[in-house]
Amino acid sequence: MRNIIQIFLIIILIFLILLFYNKYLKNNNDTNYNDINNKNIPEKFSIDENINNTIQNLEYEITINQENNYKLSSKASEIVYEGNIELIKMYDVKATFNNKNKNDIIIIKSEEAIYNNENYHTTFNKNVIIEYLENIILGDSLDLNLEKNFMIISGNVKFDGLTGQLFTDNIKLDMTTKKINIFMNDKNKKVFLNKK
Repeated sequence: MRNIIQIFLIIILIFLILLFYNKYLKNNNDTNYNDINNKNIPEKFSIDENINNTIQNLEYEITINQENNYKLSSKASEIVYEGNIELIKMYDVKATFNNKNKNDIIIIKSEEAIYNNENYHTTFNKNVIIEYLENIILGDSLDLNLEKNFMIISGNVKFDGLTGQLFTDNIKLDMTTKKINIFMNDKNKKVFLNKK
């Protein structure tokens, strides 16, 4: 009788082991294999444009040429993708241009900026401030194009320097020649100058 009970218990144990194996181990492996084979895997990997990355205290330093450096920093930044182009949305931004030979320093500050990581093109927005020598320029936005070596500050532009104040719509600075072009959007309006 004792042998019969032992054989019966061994048969139940084997039955339970087979049942456990079929339910949890064998079925999971087959399901995973089938799931992987049945998925539509794209041929080319692409970045999801809706996924963004946030970075604190970001800083870029770019050597423009042997004489000039461009340093761009922000307290908070977000990496976004438009097509295949990586753009950096920056907040509480400061940019510095430094000419090593002449000790000329141009400082740009703004609340926001968008930086193109491919061509270094930067657009500064909201309360833009440019400091150069004894001069301060205020405006709504600034477009910095390092490929063409110019910057345009526009929107409620105010220039405050040693010789006086100037109010205009746009100031364009050629960064190579240091020539400045001051102009209004409406050709019928005139630039306002207040000498000290």
